Amino acid sequence: MNMKSTLTKIIYTSILYLLIPLELIRLFWRGRAAPDYRLRWDERFAFFLPKVPKGGIWVHTASVGEFFAALPVIRILLKRYPNIAITVTTMTPTGSEQVIVELGKEVHHFYVPFDLPDVVNRFLKHIEPVKLLIMETELWPNIIFGAHEKQVEIILMNARLSERSARGYSRVRSLTETTLQKISIIAAQHENDAKRFIELGANEETIHITGNIKYDLTIDKNLRLKGRRIREKFESELVWIAASTHRGEDEYILKAHKIIREQFPTAQLIIVPRHPERFDEVAQLCAKDGFTFTRRSLAGETDQAVYLGDTMGELLLLFAVADMAFVGGSLVETGGHNLLEPAILKKPIMTGPHDFNFQDINRQMLASKAAVRVLDSKQLAEQIILWQENPEIKAQAGEAGYSVVMSNQGALKKLLKLIEG
Repeated sequence: MNMKSTLTKIIYTSILYLLIPLELIRLFWRGRAAPDYRLRWDERFAFFLPKVPKGGIWVHTASVGEFFAALPVIRILLKRYPNIAITVTTMTPTGSEQVIVELGKEVHHFYVPFDLPDVVNRFLKHIEPVKLLIMETELWPNIIFGAHEKQVEIILMNARLSERSARGYSRVRSLTETTLQKISIIAAQHENDAKRFIELGANEETIHITGNIKYDLTIDKNLRLKGRRIREKFESELVWIAASTHRGEDEYILKAHKIIREQFPTAQLIIVPRHPERFDEVAQLCAKDGFTFTRRSLAGETDQAVYLGDTMGELLLLFAVADMAFVGGSLVETGGHNLLEPAILKKPIMTGPHDFNFQDINRQMLASKAAVRVLDSKQLAEQIILWQENPEIKAQAGEAGYSVVMSNQGALKKLLKLIEG
C-alpha cells in the first residue's frame, strides 16, 4: 500500500472513530419508531458473540433487498456444505428479521461489525472464515483489509457500480483502488459495472461478468394461488400496488389514487412502505387524505380504499394480489428498487425517474414495454387508467416483463462456480 492510500486509510479510520458516537445517537433516534435499532449494540462492536465453528463462510448483506438476492446462494451452500458454518451479517433490523425468518438456526447471524480495525479484527478472530462473500457493493475498507490480512478469500457477489457511486468512490481514489485490489473475485453484473471497477483500480484479472442473480428468482408454486385467493376478497375491479415507497413519495401515490377513483370509484390501492418504522406515518397520511383504509397486520377488511401492507416478508405475495404495480424509491431521489418481482408475476410495472440503482434492469424493462416511466401523480394515474381500459395492452406488458426475467437467468450458476472454484 503506497503512502497516499495509507494516509487516506488513516484519515478514514480516524474520522470513523470520531463518528461512532453520532452513529449510536442515530441508532437510538431511529429506535423511537423501530425499537430494534436500540438493541444488540454489542454485536456491532463484536463483543459477547455466541460461539461459531471456525473455518466457515461469512456472507454480508446490507439489508432486506441484498439478503433476498443472496438467499439462493446461501441455501445452495447450506445444502452442498452441511458441515461448514455460514455466518450472515446485516446492517439493519429489517434485514436481521428476514435472516431469522428465512434461515432460522441454519446459519449464525449478527449485525455487521463497525468498520474499525480493532472491531473487525475481533470479529474475524471470533469466526475465522475462509471465505467472505459480500453482496453487491459494500466496500468497507477495514473489513476488506482485515480479511485479506488473514488470507480470507474475498468475493464481491453480484457486484454493481452506478455512475453516481463510481463518482463518489473516485473522490477517495487511492483508498478505493487499494481496497479493490484486496478482493479476490469481483462477480460483476454487467460490462458497464466491470468497466467502472477497472477504472477505479480493480485488478482486471479478478473481474468476471456473471450477470445479475436477481433474475434467478423463483416463485413458490402456492404463491400465485394464495395471491388469487386474497384478490378474490377485494371487491374492486381495479387493485394496484405501490411497493417500497419512501418518505415524500406516498403523497404522490395517494394523489394519483384520488384521480383514479374519480374514474373508477371502487379502485383499491395496496401501499407498502419500504421501512417498517414508517407504517404508522403512512397510515396517518391515508387518514389525512380522507381515505378509508385497513392494515394487513390487523387482518382488516379488504373493502377499503387503501390496504396498508404493514407486514414484513410479504411483498411478493402482495404483488401477486395486485393487477399492476408501481415500484417506489423512484419518484424521490432514492435510486429505485427491484422491478423483477412484479415482472416474474406478469404484472405491468411503473417506475419513476430516479431509478439509477437499477439502470440495466430498468433499461430492459422499459425497452420491452414491460414497464413505463411516470414523472408525477397525473402520469401515474393516467397509466393505470390506460391499462385498466385496455386489458390486452396490460397483459402484453406483463408477458414482456416475464420474458425479460426468463431471458436473463443463469447468473446464479456462474456465481456458484466462482465461489466453489
